[in-house]
Formats: sequence, structure tokens, C-alpha cells
Amino acid sequence: MRSMTGFGNASGVIRGSFVSLEISSVNHRSLEISIRVPSPWGPIETFIRDKIRQSINRGKIHFWMRRQSTETTEPAFTFNENTVKEYKEHIKTLKQLLNTQEEVSINTFIQLPGIFETTISDEEIELIKSETEPLIDLTIENLNKSRELEGQAIKKQTHNHFDELLSGIFLLEQKTPELLEQQKERIRAKLAEISIDPSIKEERIIMETILWADKLDITEEIHRVKTHLNRAFELLETEQNGKPLNFLIQEIGRELNTISAKLRDADLAWQLVQMKTVLEKIREQIQNVE
Repeated sequence: MRSMTGFGNASGVIRGSFVSLEISSVNHRSLEISIRVPSPWGPIETFIRDKIRQSINRGKIHFWMRRQSTETTEPAFTFNENTVKEYKEHIKTLKQLLNTQEEVSINTFIQLPGIFETTISDEEIELIKSETEPLIDLTIENLNKSRELEGQAIKKQTHNHFDELLSGIFLLEQKTPELLEQQKERIRAKLAEISIDPSIKEERIIMETILWADKLDITEEIHRVKTHLNRAFELLETEQNGKPLNFLIQEIGRELNTISAKLRDADLAWQLVQMKTVLEKIREQIQNVE
């Protein structure tokens, strides 16, 4: 079992720059990835995204790559002086046409296309990918270690809660014969009340018997809850267990609601309330499982 919450990091020197990587994750119904890398290295974002998808199935992922330049670092941009001169001449002509002496600020100049350009070639990008890959792998590995560590804690707690539910179901199962006898007495009393009226036919009495027996019997519901719990214990030992466990919890909840509606015993009704509380604790825990 693996939690969707975790953190991992790694650092090293890539192409003459000190690079630090961080990745964090929180729970999410699907896989959502957000990546930030130094702007000159933008083309490697798809490469990082693919690496994350290979190792993580669910969660909201935030990945950061920070680069600290050194004296040996290649320049990230080139300054195109000729392009600036061409802009200057064209702006001079434009000012004459518009009959204006308005000056163009340097801030405007540096935002014009072609003034600064990245110098990273496709070959350089491939080298960056190659050197960065071990750090990316280590960062994701550290994230998954923390997710697995928290997942084991969730697994232990969830297992204990399922044990509580199983104990509660066993108690209900042990009480079932006694409950059935109580239900029979209620049916007999109901039938005695009905049979006093001579206008009521025997067929209706039989139908009333069947309906009341079905309304009060919880044997089938108990069996289905035990089946769901057995499956839940199996899923706790698998890797991908968040979504299927959540489905089972919903099914168990439906069965407990049905049993609760059928019960006429105050003590057992309180037992059902406690079981539903435990089930809600499991639901909250499972929301954070991948």
C-alpha cells in the first residue's frame, strides 16, 4: 500500500551547473503533474513528465528543478546586436512617419522578439536529459519511499479498523438466531391481530408472513459484508488498492444501512452506529491511498 502524500529530493552538477530537484505529492482522484524547470531547459519538461508517469499512478504532483549557475556555465542566451540596430533604424523611420519625438525605453527594447535567444541546441538538450535522468530517478524514488512509509502506517490502521468491523459482524451473526426468534414472535403477534378480522383471507396472512420475514431477516446482509471484508483484506496486500477499496467501503456501507433499517434491538442498533463510525474512519484513510 502506498500513500499519495510524500516528498523527495536530490541534487548534483549538470552541464556545469549545480541543480537541485524536489518533488511532492498530495492526494488526488487521478494523476495531475505540475513541473517547473529553468527556462532555458524547458524542452526537458516532457521527458520529466514521462518519467513521473512511469512510477506514479495517482496524486497531485509538483516537481521543481532549480539551477545555480557557475563560472563554467554556458550562457543561457545570446544577445543579437545587429537585430537591435535594425529595430533602431525602423523605429527612427516610424517616428518620422508619425511626426513624433517620443523615445523608446530600453525596457521596451528587451521585450522585442529576437533581441535575446536561447543558445541550447537539440544535442545539448539530449546531454542535459542524459545527465539529469539519474537525479530525476533518485528524486522520484525518494518520493515513493516516503509514500510507501506512510502507506504502511495507513495499512496497519486500516487493517485494525477492518478487524473491528469483522468483530462487529461476528457479534451480529451470533445474535441472529435470537433476533430471528424475536422476529417470529412479532410476526405471530401480527398474524394473530390480522386473523381476528374474518374478512381477511388466508392468502393475505401467508403473504404478510413472507413480507415480514423478509423485512426482518439480516442473514443475507451479514453474509455479503463478510464477503466484502474478506476481499478488503486481500486488497490491502496489493499495490493498486485505493479505488477498489473505496468501492468496497461503499458496498459495506450500503449493507450496514440495510441491517440498521431492519434491526429492532437497541443494543445492536448502537453496535451498528459504532461500525459505521469505524467505516467512516477507513473511508477517510483510503482517500489518501494510491
